[in-house]
Order: sequence, then structure tokens, then C-alpha cells
Amino acid sequence: MSTRTKTLSKLSTLDAAKAIYFIIVALAIRESLPLLSPVTEIENYEATKYWTQIILGLGFVLTALRFSHGIAMLYGYEKERVEQSTLPSPRRVLLFSLFLISLGMLFFLMAHNLASHRRTFSGLAVLMFLTDLAYICASGVIRRPWRLIGRSHNTIPGFPSRAALQWIWSDLVLIAICASFLCFDGNWTSLALGSVLIIASVLDYSWNRRFYFGGSHDKRDYQLIFIASPVLMGGCDDSEDTVKNLSANTRRTQEYCKRMMIESRRVPLAYNAFATYFIDYTTSAGKTVGYECAAAYINACDAMYLYLPFDTEKKRLFSRRTKGVPDIDNLKKYSKGMPELVEEAKKLGLDIRYRKHMEFREIPGHSDLWPTGFPASVANYPGFDYALIRKRVYVCSYLRGLEFDSLSIDKKRSRPCDNIRSSLWYCAQLVGAAPECEKKKLAPFAPQAFYPYFWNILDTNFEKNAEWEQWFEQALHLVKAAMRYSSTYQKVFPTGVRCRTEC
Repeated sequence: MSTRTKTLSKLSTLDAAKAIYFIIVALAIRESLPLLSPVTEIENYEATKYWTQIILGLGFVLTALRFSHGIAMLYGYEKERVEQSTLPSPRRVLLFSLFLISLGMLFFLMAHNLASHRRTFSGLAVLMFLTDLAYICASGVIRRPWRLIGRSHNTIPGFPSRAALQWIWSDLVLIAICASFLCFDGNWTSLALGSVLIIASVLDYSWNRRFYFGGSHDKRDYQLIFIASPVLMGGCDDSEDTVKNLSANTRRTQEYCKRMMIESRRVPLAYNAFATYFIDYTTSAGKTVGYECAAAYINACDAMYLYLPFDTEKKRLFSRRTKGVPDIDNLKKYSKGMPELVEEAKKLGLDIRYRKHMEFREIPGHSDLWPTGFPASVANYPGFDYALIRKRVYVCSYLRGLEFDSLSIDKKRSRPCDNIRSSLWYCAQLVGAAPECEKKKLAPFAPQAFYPYFWNILDTNFEKNAEWEQWFEQALHLVKAAMRYSSTYQKVFPTGVRCRTEC
């Protein structure tokens, strides 16, 4: 039997055990649900008994649900270990399978004795918690599980080791409480036992929320804002006026991004202020490719800010604004693809807001440290099928590079510029210049080649400062937000070797 066949058989065993467990637990929950809606029309029905059954039944259901949630997490953990191991341990697979089936059977027996035999229910609860404790100790997630004091400092929240450690403590406490209820009988003991099970479930989700629902580092503290502004006002040609128009509108969009980063906790994403450095927007095909790439990033954003000229002669009814009304009826006049982008934002339910565009003379000058010209586009746009949706690609490459601190001042100034242009060249290759990328419909984005055009990442001494930390933090949030759906991460090494990861 080959190694792959052995691995597949172990995975099949895990899948079968998980299916059996969830089927039995579903039957157990179904058996206990009548307790949550007892018949109150019976004569001499005691209200205390009513609330006792409600609380005990609710405690059992919550316990079964939280155990099932933990089982699902452990199943994923064990499955990953089997897939990554060249020789997966059959003992671990057998242990986990027996644990699932035993736990499911105990839950069903507990549900069957929930209403009539409370002491039997308490005894089965003790046995169930003992089974859980035995598996956690034997699984090896926590080494030397008998040494529990002070172990929380040696584990990290959100990982199986911390969750297993807290489960051990929970099982020990619940075993002691449930065992004490074996000596008593009555409504008050059932009420207390149900309350303990409810409290244990709430505390478990509170303590292990990072393990159950992901770490706090996955949370986005910033809103991702798609900046839409005209790229070219007029037709497409290679005249000097068209190039100046393109340059001015790109600088204007970069200033919008800069002001947003200064004034609010929002992450700007202006694709037309990034793609104009490697896509030739003076051609009709280039503009089409640019708008396709921009549309690929809209569904990852929270809002769209649309910068347009305002008609000062018109005013909105009951509006305090005196700057007029945005000229939204003539979007096609300002930019050919803007109506399509706005339509896509409306389909996705984005928060669309209108902002007044800036005159170019209002934009302050940019630092000479960063690239200011438009590098020649190397993209030979192939005959794409524009009905298809492009796939987002994140290009990660050096900005400062290795041994940056030892360089001279002149080399420190030139290296970031060279690395930024290299990143733009990589993006041009991915968008269609490289033969292998002609039919892949990719939409590249490189934060390290986007922010430096409007954000002073390095100071004059080339040391990290607050602006460096802010751009890097926002770049991380941008990647997290835009990776809600399937994307590709493209990492480029100095040797030119590329490592692609499907996300």
C-alpha cells in the first residue's frame, strides 16, 4: 500500500468518525428539545419544575453545541497533521475516532436520561467530561498535562495549546461539580446543574474566542475606501496634452489618498493612481485593461468616494452644503469607464459618497526622493475576454532591500526608486506583457509601489518613523480586506524567482 493510499485511508477514517459523531449528537439534541417547551396545561403543574427543565435542557444543548464546535476545530487540526505528515500516526487517528464515537454515545445517553433520571444524567456527565479530559491529555497537544499551574504563560491565545489547557481546567471543575450532585436529588439540584453548564459554556466561548472565531489580528480597524476619479478627460491619444492631463489627474488622485490617510482612519485604494505607471491609459485597450483591474478590487472595499466637479448653480433640497451638486449625470464626459465602476459599486451595495475634485494648482509639490515620471508601459495588451472577472494578485518585492543602512546617501536615495520601478515592471508583466500571463486575466497590486508616490515613507535620515509605520499598517489592512475572496499572492525575490500562493 502506497503512502498516499495510507494517508487517504486515515483521512477517510477521520471523516467517518466525524460524521457518526455529529449524527448521534443531532439525535441527542432532538431528544432534549421537548424539555425546552413543556406542556403547561396539565393540572397541578409546578412552575418551578417548568423552569428547572428549561434551564437544564438549555445547559445540555449549549454543552453539546460547544463540544461540537470544539470537535470541529480539533478535527481540522488532526486532519492538517495527517495531510502534512509523510507517515501519519495510526494511533492518533484511532484515538480521535474512538473519542468522537464515545463522546457522541454519551451525549445521546445523557439526553435520554435528562428528564427522568437526574442522577444518571449527572453520572453520565461526569463520564463525558472524564472522556474529554482523557483525550486531551493523551492527544499530546499539552505536554505533561499534569503540570497545570502556570502553564498559561507558556501558551499563546488562539492556538490549540491554550484552548486545550483551558479545557483541562474546565473539565476538572465540571467533574467535581457534577460528581457532588450525585449525592442529592430534587429540582434545585437540576436547576443548579443546568446553571453550571450554561455558565461553563459562556466562559468557554469567552476564554477561547480567538480559537473558535479567529484571532484579534484578523479584525480590520480601518475601512477600505475605493477612490474613483477621472483619469483622462477626453479622448485617447499620445499627444503631449493627453500625457499632461493623465499626469495631472494621477497626482490629483494621489493627493486625495494622502489627505484621507492624514484626516481619518481609512485605507485609500486608488487603482488609477497606481496602474497609470505601467498601463498605457492613452490607448483604448490600455484604459479597458485598467478599468478591468480596478473593478476586481471594488468588491473588497467598504465604500467608494467619487471625486467629481460640482455644479455650483444647483443645490440639493434641505442641504446645508453651499458648494453645489456633483455632476453625476455626465460621468461619461469625465471618464469613459467611471459609470461602469459606479454601477459595480451599486450592485455590491457599497457606500457611495461624492467629493469635490481639486484643481491641480491646489496640489502641493512632491518630494524629489520618489519617482515622478511615468515609466514606459511594457504591456502588450492581448485580446482578453472582457466578460471574465480578473483575479487579484498581490506583488510583494523589496522597497529598501538588504543591507540598506550600510549604503551611501546617494545609493539610499536611488535604491527605493529602482525597487519601486521594478515592482511596477513586475505588475506590467502580470497584467499581460509576459506571454504566460496573457490569458490569465490578472489584476496586480503592489502597495510598496503605490504609497511612496504620495506618502513620505522615509525621512531624510532614512530611518523608520510614524509615517513608515502607518503606511505599513494600512498596507496590511488593505491585503486583509481585499483577501475576503480568492486572491493570489505573488512574492518576487531578487533572483527573479517567483513564489505564488493561493489565498
